[in-house]
Amino acid sequence: QTEKDLQQIKNSIAEKDINTITEIAHRMLTMFRQIKAMEAIPTLEKMEFYDLENIEIVEMKMDYEKLVLNIRDLQKALENK
Repeated sequence: QTEKDLQQIKNSIAEKDINTITEIAHRMLTMFRQIKAMEAIPTLEKMEFYDLENIEIVEMKMDYEKLVLNIRDLQKALENK
Protein backbone atom coordinates (compact mmCIF):
# COMPACT_ATOMS: atom_id res chain seq x y z
CA GLN A 1 0.00 0.00 0.00
CA THR A 2 2.84 2.39 0.78
CA GLU A 3 4.20 2.14 -2.76
CA LYS A 4 0.76 2.88 -4.18
CA ASP A 5 0.39 5.85 -1.83
CA LEU A 6 3.77 7.24 -2.86
CA GLN A 7 2.87 6.93 -6.54
CA GLN A 8 -0.46 8.66 -5.90
CA ILE A 9 1.28 11.49 -4.06
CA LYS A 10 3.75 11.89 -6.92
CA ASN A 11 0.94 11.98 -9.49
CA SER A 12 -1.09 14.38 -7.36
CA ILE A 13 1.83 16.79 -7.08
CA ALA A 14 2.13 16.84 -10.87
CA GLU A 15 -1.61 17.50 -11.12
CA LYS A 16 -1.60 20.04 -8.25
CA ASP A 17 -4.25 17.90 -6.54
CA ILE A 18 -3.74 19.08 -2.96
CA ASN A 19 -6.84 17.32 -1.62
CA THR A 20 -5.56 13.89 -2.62
CA ILE A 21 -2.12 14.60 -1.16
CA THR A 22 -3.56 15.69 2.19
CA GLU A 23 -5.91 12.66 2.32
CA ILE A 24 -3.11 10.18 1.60
CA ALA A 25 -0.73 11.87 4.06
CA HIS A 26 -3.40 11.71 6.75
CA ARG A 27 -3.98 8.01 6.10
CA MET A 28 -0.25 7.22 6.05
CA LEU A 29 0.33 9.12 9.28
CA THR A 30 -1.82 6.69 11.22
CA MET A 31 0.34 3.73 10.24
CA PHE A 32 3.65 5.56 10.58
CA ARG A 33 2.74 6.73 14.07
CA GLN A 34 1.80 3.17 15.05
CA ILE A 35 5.19 1.85 13.96
CA LYS A 36 6.94 4.92 15.40
CA ALA A 37 8.61 5.86 12.11
CA MET A 38 9.77 9.16 13.54
CA GLU A 39 11.79 10.27 10.49
CA ALA A 40 8.80 10.23 8.14
CA ILE A 41 6.20 11.71 10.48
CA PRO A 42 7.17 15.42 10.22
CA THR A 43 7.04 15.35 6.41
CA LEU A 44 3.68 13.59 6.42
CA GLU A 45 2.34 16.07 8.98
CA LYS A 46 3.42 18.91 6.72
CA MET A 47 1.81 17.26 3.68
CA GLU A 48 -1.39 16.68 5.63
CA PHE A 49 -1.92 20.45 5.86
CA TYR A 50 -0.78 21.57 2.42
CA ASP A 51 -2.60 24.63 1.14
CA LEU A 52 -2.35 25.44 -2.57
CA GLU A 53 -2.13 29.15 -1.81
CA ASN A 54 0.85 28.69 0.51
CA ILE A 55 2.88 25.89 -1.07
CA GLU A 56 4.99 25.79 -4.22
CA ILE A 57 5.25 22.74 -6.48
CA VAL A 58 9.03 22.70 -5.98
CA GLU A 59 8.58 22.47 -2.22
CA MET A 60 6.05 19.65 -2.58
CA LYS A 61 8.48 17.75 -4.81
CA MET A 62 11.26 18.21 -2.26
CA ASP A 63 8.99 16.97 0.53
CA TYR A 64 8.04 13.97 -1.59
CA GLU A 65 11.68 13.07 -2.24
CA LYS A 66 12.46 13.39 1.46
CA LEU A 67 9.52 11.14 2.31
CA VAL A 68 10.64 8.52 -0.21
CA LEU A 69 14.16 8.50 1.25
CA ASN A 70 12.80 8.18 4.78
CA ILE A 71 10.57 5.28 3.78
CA ARG A 72 13.40 3.52 1.92
CA ASP A 73 15.60 3.85 5.03
CA LEU A 74 12.80 2.44 7.16
CA GLN A 75 12.30 -0.49 4.79
CA LYS A 76 16.03 -1.29 4.91
CA ALA A 77 16.03 -1.14 8.69
CA LEU A 78 13.06 -3.49 8.88
CA GLU A 79 14.69 -5.93 6.46
CA ASN A 80 17.84 -6.04 8.60
CA LYS A 81 15.97 -6.99 11.77
